[in-house]
Amino acid sequence: MSDPCATFRTVLVPVELIELEGDEPGAGPKVHIGDVDLGVNEATRRAMELAGRLVRDGTVVLFHAIRDLAGSAAFMRAKDSIALEDAARRNAATALDAIGAALLPDAERRIEVTVSDDPLDAILHAVADDGIEAIVLATSSRTRVQRAFLGSTADKVIRRAPCPVVVVPAHPA
Repeated sequence: MSDPCATFRTVLVPVELIELEGDEPGAGPKVHIGDVDLGVNEATRRAMELAGRLVRDGTVVLFHAIRDLAGSAAFMRAKDSIALEDAARRNAATALDAIGAALLPDAERRIEVTVSDDPLDAILHAVADDGIEAIVLATSSRTRVQRAFLGSTADKVIRRAPCPVVVVPAHPA
């Protein structure tokens, strides 16, 4: 029987991967890649799980943007920065696949890793290109002052997205 809350065929979840130090617990599964352990924070875990409940006969798109290393690494040879960017893309996809399998075992998932220095543009581009019907977005745990000076990607996505945006707070009430 399908979930009565499920209403969308394609839901995008922007995922910020975090490096876990030592025995620091992550909110979801820990994925060991190379010499680092990657995971997601609690809000991102909740966003992924909510997206899984909102999808009906469709796909949860786990989305991650990595920095444009090839375009910004002036101190490296171009082929070295491209190789580093390719490795970062593969590692992010591997981590997203493992975390998605653990947190969304019954959902159809698609992994999308893109290169962009602007997370907002990357998210909006993915929505436009992939026929995304909704976004489930975890907010960061930055303070109001930090968000006022640095801006909030979540705030910008809410204002500019052409589809519904469900916001998962960093700290549940």
